Amino acid sequence: MAGESCTVRCKVPYYGDSVLAACPADNTDPERTLDWTPPTCQLKDCPDMVVVPEGYRRAARGWQCDEGFGGTVVMGCQIITSCVGVPELSGCAQEMPCSVPAFDPCRHDPSGCSDVSLGGSCALRCKPPFTGPVTTATCSASAFFGGLPGKLPWALPLQWALPQCSPLPCVDPLPVQPGYVKTADGWVCAPGYLGQADVTCKLDEQCNQLPFELSGCLPPVPCALPPVDDCAIDMSDCLSVEPGTECTARCKIPWAPASAQAACPLGNVDPSRLLDWVDGGPPNCTLLDCLDPLAADVPIGYVKKDVGWMCDETAGEAGYAGDVVACCNITSSCVPRLVLSGCFPVMTCTVPAYDECMYKAENCGAIAPGQTCEAHCRLPYVGVEDEPGCPDQVLAACR
Repeated sequence: MAGESCTVRCKVPYYGDSVLAACPADNTDPERTLDWTPPTCQLKDCPDMVVVPEGYRRAARGWQCDEGFGGTVVMGCQIITSCVGVPELSGCAQEMPCSVPAFDPCRHDPSGCSDVSLGGSCALRCKPPFTGPVTTATCSASAFFGGLPGKLPWALPLQWALPQCSPLPCVDPLPVQPGYVKTADGWVCAPGYLGQADVTCKLDEQCNQLPFELSGCLPPVPCALPPVDDCAIDMSDCLSVEPGTECTARCKIPWAPASAQAACPLGNVDPSRLLDWVDGGPPNCTLLDCLDPLAADVPIGYVKKDVGWMCDETAGEAGYAGDVVACCNITSSCVPRLVLSGCFPVMTCTVPAYDECMYKAENCGAIAPGQTCEAHCRLPYVGVEDEPGCPDQVLAACR
């Protein structure tokens, strides 16, 4: 009930201090729970271990890991559904030998390292015909993983440093690939080739020696053309520029004469390397002239006169009017030709919206440009009559 309290105690086999649970005096919520803090209950007694699990043994005081097992014993008591305590042990796991890390099966011999126990070691040798110093691999007894010493419960890798096994003597390839020459000091780049000769000896999956590989020496090659406007710039002098030389790029006709130098760096061995512009960029080509459009391409409404292109006042039904805009367009065949726009067919004017009760303008339905029509005030309105003109279309001032 509201304002009352009760005592909460630990249930056997647990023990601990009891606490009070109370219902507030002003509580009006039938679903409200009691205000309380659960008591701290500890298990008083747990039955003795009847069946000792593998990996554990009794000690003078408590339990310890059995021989061949490692870890720290954790003693617990599990409460089953009938509220009865059942003892349990955890923390010990079986010790395992260290595993063998990755190695080169053609160069290294780890045959003595397949079953190294905690604290043990083994010798790691070079596999014949490779030679080199012997190194030692250890299975550390002080290594910890997941709180358990050694490899518990899975195998940790041996701690080792692979021996430096000397490579097999390489057999000279026959025939020798172009670009390489063998000297008393080894392989070098042949005359006319650039770089540093590199010799690589490899073995197949059965550890048999493969023909060795030579790399690092390349012939000098011309530079590639940089991207330019092919219509405006002539790059014919730069088609095959050898390393250490230059070429001249020129503006084509009808672009204004101009040129720029391009260079291929000395020692270039990259066929995709672009030419360098000596002054920072290609020639600045300015178009001097633009051809008239072909007769078949001249749109209706345009005519060429002495002063240039104009709107054709005689074309169509009433001619064309406007301001000619002539833009130069470079065709797909690199020919500069004008493209015309800005002329539109002349159209008749229409009467604006008006008050038919006030105005009379029946003759103003469609007036040609430059013509006029009469608009009158309807009775009982009076005013000064006017002649609206196209395109002004001013109606009479009626009042």
